[in-house]
Amino acid sequence: MVALPAFAQQATPAPAGPPTDALDQQAASDGAQPATASDIVVTGSRIVRSGYNAPTPVTVIGTDTLTRTAPSNVPDALNQLPQFQGSISQNAQADTGASKVRSGNYLDIRALGPQRVLILEDGRRLPPTSSNGATDANLIPQMLVERVEVVTGGASAAYGSDAVSGVVNFIMDKKFEGVKLNAQGGVSHYGDNGSYKLGIAAGGGLLDDRLHVIASAEYYRSNGIGNRASRFTATGENTESALTIAGLGTAADPYYYIGGIHNNASAYGGFIVNGPLANLQFLPSGLTAPFVKGMTLTGRPGYGIGGDGVVNPSVGRTGVPTLDTRQIFGRVSFDVSDGVTAFAEVSYNTGKNTDTNSTPGTIGAGAIIFSDNAFLQPSVRAALGGTTSFTLARPFAEWSLNRQSQESRNTVINAGLEGRIGGFRWSAYYTHGYSSFLTRAEGIDNQRFFAAVDAVLSPSGEVVCRVTLTNPGLYPGCVPLNIIGVGNASLAAQSYVRRDSIWRANNVMDLGAVTISGELFSLWAGPVAFAAGAEIRKQSLEQTSNSNPAVPIDTTGLRGVTSTNQFQSVNIGFARGSYVVKELFGELDVPLAKDSAIGTLDLNGAVRLTDYSTSGTVTTWKVGSTYTPIPDVRLRGTYSRDIRAPSLFELFAGRQQTTSPLTDLHTGLSQGVNVISSGNPDLKPEVATTVTAGVVLSPTFMRGFNLSVDFYSIRIRDAIAQPFTYIQLADFCEQSNGTSPLCAQVIRPYGFDNRAPENFPTEIRLQNLNLAKVQTSGLDFEASYRGEIGTGAFSARLLATRLISYRQQNSTVLPERQYAGNADFIQGFYPLPMPKWRGTLNLNYAVDGFGVGIQERYVGAFNISDIFQYKNNRVPATFYTDLNLSIDIGPKQPKGFQFYVTINNLFDQKGRLFLISPVPGLNIPTSRNVYDVIGRYYTAGVKVGF
Repeated sequence: MVALPAFAQQATPAPAGPPTDALDQQAASDGAQPATASDIVVTGSRIVRSGYNAPTPVTVIGTDTLTRTAPSNVPDALNQLPQFQGSISQNAQADTGASKVRSGNYLDIRALGPQRVLILEDGRRLPPTSSNGATDANLIPQMLVERVEVVTGGASAAYGSDAVSGVVNFIMDKKFEGVKLNAQGGVSHYGDNGSYKLGIAAGGGLLDDRLHVIASAEYYRSNGIGNRASRFTATGENTESALTIAGLGTAADPYYYIGGIHNNASAYGGFIVNGPLANLQFLPSGLTAPFVKGMTLTGRPGYGIGGDGVVNPSVGRTGVPTLDTRQIFGRVSFDVSDGVTAFAEVSYNTGKNTDTNSTPGTIGAGAIIFSDNAFLQPSVRAALGGTTSFTLARPFAEWSLNRQSQESRNTVINAGLEGRIGGFRWSAYYTHGYSSFLTRAEGIDNQRFFAAVDAVLSPSGEVVCRVTLTNPGLYPGCVPLNIIGVGNASLAAQSYVRRDSIWRANNVMDLGAVTISGELFSLWAGPVAFAAGAEIRKQSLEQTSNSNPAVPIDTTGLRGVTSTNQFQSVNIGFARGSYVVKELFGELDVPLAKDSAIGTLDLNGAVRLTDYSTSGTVTTWKVGSTYTPIPDVRLRGTYSRDIRAPSLFELFAGRQQTTSPLTDLHTGLSQGVNVISSGNPDLKPEVATTVTAGVVLSPTFMRGFNLSVDFYSIRIRDAIAQPFTYIQLADFCEQSNGTSPLCAQVIRPYGFDNRAPENFPTEIRLQNLNLAKVQTSGLDFEASYRGEIGTGAFSARLLATRLISYRQQNSTVLPERQYAGNADFIQGFYPLPMPKWRGTLNLNYAVDGFGVGIQERYVGAFNISDIFQYKNNRVPATFYTDLNLSIDIGPKQPKGFQFYVTINNLFDQKGRLFLISPVPGLNIPTSRNVYDVIGRYYTAGVKVGF
């Protein structure tokens, strides 16, 4: 929605030749003078104020500043700010599986989840672009983004539902004049992750400037990191180190990291799980040999030191996926009359990631080999005696890795009218958004695998798929597959059993809104400003796939069936649903005192009535105030009630299956297990209470300096979450000795009393519930200074966050946990470290067309765990240094020429050793959500404007 200045504040004039954006300067202004019509102001509400003046803390950064520190794209730069933690992107996402969204750039404020962040463009809600209901910020047309406003705190009453942790508002330069071009290229210190970006934007006025047209087009390509093993930690470990976590996590036997670990229940050529040949392995010749398990690890059943077992092959696995983004944007505005303007805009955006991440292989119960298998050596068949079959566990490490890709296509159309009536500003607009999110994940098709691996001799002596004899025509083209011994599977057989698991999520949003803002009347301290409006939107989700796990595969004619899912790894169900949301909102800004004996005092309040067709009516509200007792000091605070309704996927998702590693304490095996989740139509909106209180210092004796310190507290009740991870479910059931009702969600082939390997779980079931309680609190610091040094201009800006508390209780049967300062928090399947301190410091100097900037990023120390005991529990603090240089030839940007160079991670600081998974060799042994895995990165480019 569009809101207009009611009590806008004018920026303090800045020194000539600024090294930072004018918008950043204004965000740091002291707001001492009344605004003019041309002032650019920012706000945490729909009544506009400057950043330091708003009652709700707002961080404002100009696009030029963001792209200097992260030339790849604006969202990558935002993720360098300390308020953002846990965001999903191709560089930061820990989960590389294709069963969920792992691409794009889904911003997360305070690790509360991307689904609790509202993404806006010019104050208008953007449609969701994925199945989880969040919006990919990569798809913003960045060439014409003027600035980004980040509201860190509850904003549901002002901006709309879902704004629980905050709002990210991308403001477009709608009056851009001229043409600007940008071209750049980049490469890492290691010669990989090459990238380039091309962009053009143009704008101008016609018909005596009554008609204004702007347009932009951009393309960005990053080749990613093809070899995961090429990246090391600060202490020298990589995926080839084959690290795991051993011990029991107690004071008597604490956890510790240990390398050179093998899976002692799987062999490269095949480990025989049961029968008279149990615990033997197959050689390439097809003969059997003893299997050396190696030294058993305490607390890590299924793994050992040394031996013949498998280590997850990591050479050739993707470290960072490729990324392609394309953005096309156009906008036309026309002054119908002196007080009415019509506008229309359209954007079309695509984003795509590709990688090779997983090894094909038999997972879970393994593969069944029958005694009449044509590939069995006669001596092996004889040794089986009367046993008709046995189970074989192995990966197919000699096969090519599975390919994965995710692609998003997004179209947004906005059209409307805006204008003035007297002293009031109004707008009416319509938004249509369509998004298609497509995932392709290569994997083993179970039907074809079961058919191909059951190879027998035909009456004529040929090796054929048995099903072609028993059920001719049922599996045309079936190619017998030999999985006995390394290197014996033909390429034709590999191609036959491998196929793409494909799922697609289509989101549609239609939204209509009207707003009005202005000044109602004047009091003794000044005019009362207001904003009001109404909105109605319909959102729908349709997810389809070729591997719906709710529909079991047809096993007619097949033997040795161990799963009724279509694929061994990724099986995604259908989801379909929609809801209609109706909203009314109003906001007031009331001046109670101005330059009085007690100072200046303003009161701000907002209320929003939201009706969901799926869950009823909810009221949200906010009360805020700013108080300036003396010109140098401003106090501010807010108290709000915010909501997030369940997403369509959380409500209506069908059965979803992923395969994830499990160390099963019951059977002593460590292997993949099917994790099943689904939607819950009975979910209700979650409710949050947000409190902020802060102080802003703008000392008159230190012109150009501003400092703000803000306390925040966010409490969410009835939070939508899966109360347990799949690992917790299995462990809690085991600890109860099978008596817990949670055991009903851990599905095993046999009763609980059976501890044989064959009783490894076939699946573990999860579901979202309104059970969780989440509370987080902390302090945000922002300090800025602008001045002159010699003939040049100097600026400094510090953003820092001190996390005081992050507590969560996932259900009444679990204790409340404190996650501030440790890595016990689980995001998805993996731990997310939450250091208490995070910060960025930017120093910039410009003189005679030459600019230099240094950014220092700080990630504080944290404990690996405050729940379990570790031998080396402390992970030290980490600094990253970024350098940028620029030379302007001719006029300053956006006119003239500018050559620039950026070096991110100047000193090639590597991530700290931290295992996110106990599976040896699976992941880079650090936290990608916290640390840089790319290393030193060089970018050079040119900007041209005229």
